[in-house]
Amino acid sequence: MRRYVVIWNRNARQGAAAAEAKAELTALAGANFHETESFEQACCILDDVRDEDLVIVAGGDGGINGIVNRVQSCCQSRPTLAIVSLGAGNDFVRSLGIHPDPLSTIAAIRLGRTVGGGAEVAPRARITRSNRSPR
Repeated sequence: MRRYVVIWNRNARQGAAAAEAKAELTALAGANFHETESFEQACCILDDVRDEDLVIVAGGDGGINGIVNRVQSCCQSRPTLAIVSLGAGNDFVRSLGIHPDPLSTIAAIRLGRTVGGGAEVAPRARITRSNRSPR
């Protein structure tokens, strides 16, 4: 069964919609909502994820980029990643074609949409800009 695992970077700028986004992600992930203060804390959470999990990374460009790279290079599992942008610039997120509004992203995650189709889910820890469903 797929678990939602949220890694929320409390140091990201977050913006006006952050409180509502945090509440929605907490409701979605329950006990698997993790608010982190450091990259090291976030990496410890990744040690416990499984292939079938959906890891929702909520933060700014730096934190998101770090988690994506960590999953691709060091994790034994290959979970699906979803990105919720909370940063100030969101350049990394925009370069992937992901909408920077966190509430729109969470709605798309709930619907299981993929990047380009209005959502921010990257199958099997691969970031893609395709409109196609995960293979």
